[in-house]
Amino acid sequence: MKNASSKIILVAALVGLSCAAQAADIYLGLGLGGGGVRTTNPVNGVADNFGASASQFLAGVKLNENVAIEGEYVVMGQFQNSPRLDLSGAGISAVAIMPFSNDKYSLFWKVGLMNMASKLTAGPGGTLTASSSESKTGVSLGFGGQIAFTPNIALRVMINSYEYSYLSDTGRAAMINAAGVFTF
Repeated sequence: MKNASSKIILVAALVGLSCAAQAADIYLGLGLGGGGVRTTNPVNGVADNFGASASQFLAGVKLNENVAIEGEYVVMGQFQNSPRLDLSGAGISAVAIMPFSNDKYSLFWKVGLMNMASKLTAGPGGTLTASSSESKTGVSLGFGGQIAFTPNIALRVMINSYEYSYLSDTGRAAMINAAGVFTF
């Protein structure tokens, strides 16, 4: 059943992007940065913060200068605690854009749905005897800025937050990254 929500999000993203693509700018982006989670060890109940590298692939349609629809896939993973937590997910968001300085600079806010998959495995010296995988569809939030170098090439810096769950515990993961964005 966990794959059903991922398929619904993917179909909604493709339908939204294809319907809007006829009269709008299509863009693709690739981002790299860092992710962080606050986890509670399921064995001893100790809370801790962990960080790892993160990557993001995004595709969107800018409907006008202030609104876009964006799909994304993120990998935030291998938070090296014991046990180890890997996160990845796909989602769709509505993006509000505030351009200024002749569209060279802009601020944006994102809100959407994201299906995050988590995989918990024991590392060396870990206490789990098997791996555990879960999936959760929840609210994703984002904020950032963008600078356009040309009408087709831009750089984004953004902060995103996603809900995830593991071992029946729910939390939020954060990602800070920079992304190259290419408009067609």
